[in-house]
Amino acid sequence: MTCKVLVVDDEPDVPDLVSQWFRTEVREGTYRLRFAASGAEALVELEGKDRVDILLSDIRMPGMSGLELLDRTREVDPVCRTVMMTAYGDMENIRTAMNRGAFDFLVKPVNVVDLKATLQKAALEVALMREALRTSRENHMLRAVVNPGLVRRVRDMEHTDEVFAPENIEATVLFVDVCGFTSYSEARPAHEAIAMLNRCFDVVVPIIGSHGGEVDKFIGDAVMAVFRGDGHAVRAIDAAIDIRAETERLSGLAAQRERWFPRVSLGLNTGTMVAGAIGSHELDRMDYTVIGDVVNIAARLQTLAEPGQILVVGSTFAAVARRFSARLLGSHIVRNKKEPLVVYDIMGRR
Repeated sequence: MTCKVLVVDDEPDVPDLVSQWFRTEVREGTYRLRFAASGAEALVELEGKDRVDILLSDIRMPGMSGLELLDRTREVDPVCRTVMMTAYGDMENIRTAMNRGAFDFLVKPVNVVDLKATLQKAALEVALMREALRTSRENHMLRAVVNPGLVRRVRDMEHTDEVFAPENIEATVLFVDVCGFTSYSEARPAHEAIAMLNRCFDVVVPIIGSHGGEVDKFIGDAVMAVFRGDGHAVRAIDAAIDIRAETERLSGLAAQRERWFPRVSLGLNTGTMVAGAIGSHELDRMDYTVIGDVVNIAARLQTLAEPGQILVVGSTFAAVARRFSARLLGSHIVRNKKEPLVVYDIMGRR
């Protein structure tokens, strides 16, 4: 990768001299040189679209000094490394420059071998810093879009094969659907509809996390979350109750202002399910998720639920009946199930 060096010196012969010194490196693409005759001119270059990796600057210049430029450079691009040039014996300015974060300094008249070694060292540090920043940004983006269950497994598992190995887990799956969003989106510009959906998700997702759940995926205008570990069913229902309460509150406030905020319908189910990487190895597109009958029933319950309802089957309610009150809705036939399901609507905490 080419290292971009900005040379700042008010002496008119410096550009030709430095270009001559680095003609081989420039031809080979190791360095790309740019020049400025003052600190103000250099600052314009630094703030431009084409970033600078190394600033090679004289200290004593008319107008903005090299020390002032050093301070401004750190504000514009903290990764850019500054090498200061000064006359022999100017120790006070040298110490000031180093205390302010200069990478190194050179004494005029500059020794070309020393200059090349210093720039090479600075270029390596800049490359490492930019790579670290790029990796950090990529990790941040991946955390934003990758299933948190997979992130946890990558962190906990020693070998890659273990990360993608399927497993049977005991957990509770919660589906939260944004009611009325389809009709809302059809009557609004795309950016307005998506903004509203995201505002709703911004209410739902933190509540899921506060009860120890993980968002498995967003499915259109619905959220699928998984709760694992001790008390997963209780925590999932607690989350559902809090989600319902908060979205009902916000929906009521919006109605008072003659605006719209969606209500939600919820369905959850608990039991044994398969967790693993599902997708296409050929396309390198895998999604770490949970599948199985327990998950399917939770999705069917959410589809059956009216706005404001939290639906569970009889076996789930029986396991948490001491903690929650519910209203029996009777038996319901759902898709792909031969036998009817006994369905309860969670009313609240006891």
